[in-house]
Amino acid sequence: MATPADLASVGIELSDLLSTLDASGEAGTAVCFDSLTALLEHTDLQQAFRFPHVVTDRVESAGAVGHYHVDPDAHDRETLATLEGLLDAVVTVDEDGDWSVER
Repeated sequence: MATPADLASVGIELSDLLSTLDASGEAGTAVCFDSLTALLEHTDLQQAFRFPHVVTDRVESAGAVGHYHVDPDAHDRETLATLEGLLDAVVTVDEDGDWSVER
């Protein structure tokens, strides 16, 4: 089993799984990364950016959808801006449970 800091092994395992799903013709696959905050506890920002960047390409090529979770209170604005650069949209949930979407 891969450890969180062993991104190469995690990426290979995920790629293998996505290849299996892609070959099966299953539609509607979603990949959830919970969370980029945890990833940043084990890697630096550069690695934490590269990993989902590569994985997102693989998720899309498998016809799947990926979504990433991050604790905005755990990171500075620069880190959040860097991570947001990977995404098509950012969904924010406020204290009342109301959602807002920025594209």
